[in-house]
Amino acid sequence: MPADNTEDRITCKRYSIPLGIAFFLLAIISLIQGIIAITFGSLFHSYSLSTFGISSVGQIIIVYYIYHQLVTEHLARKISSTPTETTPILNNTRNIINNRRATEKKIAITGMSIYLFLAAITLFTVFYINKKMDEKDPNNPSNPPSDGDRNRPPIQILLFSIYAIHPFFILIPLAWYLTHSSNSPSPAWRNATIWSLLLFLMAYTQFINSQLFYFVTWGTTEIVCTLIMVSLFLIYSIRLFILYVWKGGNYENIVP
Repeated sequence: MPADNTEDRITCKRYSIPLGIAFFLLAIISLIQGIIAITFGSLFHSYSLSTFGISSVGQIIIVYYIYHQLVTEHLARKISSTPTETTPILNNTRNIINNRRATEKKIAITGMSIYLFLAAITLFTVFYINKKMDEKDPNNPSNPPSDGDRNRPPIQILLFSIYAIHPFFILIPLAWYLTHSSNSPSPAWRNATIWSLLLFLMAYTQFINSQLFYFVTWGTTEIVCTLIMVSLFLIYSIRLFILYVWKGGNYENIVP
């Protein structure tokens, strides 16, 4: 029994440690990306870019949730493939899984609250800025530097927006591949694929905004793209509520 228990722990660590390192790097990249976006947004008076930066920092909780769920799913699959002689270990593992699911629910509630808060604050600020722009206040700090009708975006914003969408061209196919790489599809990796697509929409909105600087005046693109980002905040919150708070997760059928 102890030997089997030790072997199970080693197997779990072999899976969770490399996965944890990969997701830790993703979290660090998200944080750095968010700081850069917020800085550029402040320097170039781009509210949508600042909103994208806030979203990049906020997505760390999604990264953590997906990692937590992947490890839980690994443990659950371990139960389904473990011989009946290790029933005491199975019972203990089930308790661990139940505890992890309870933690995931707390993470989901926290993430849902964060995105609802970000949506409310961003929406309020957008209407405040829009009102200031309508008043044509020359001292309004939300207006961009006056250089005539801007017909090209700052090169820093353009390059950063191009960079922001490229990681998803790797993450989305990789998550989709891992979903179907085993005999039975992985709900946790399928969930990671969906989240990658949703987060890609946020980055793609900022990318489109940077391109539209060539054709549309600053105020129009900033307001519209920021409102799209607010809508994505709400979609993230709704998804967390429906899939993880109300239904209690989408991998509950792995363990009988």
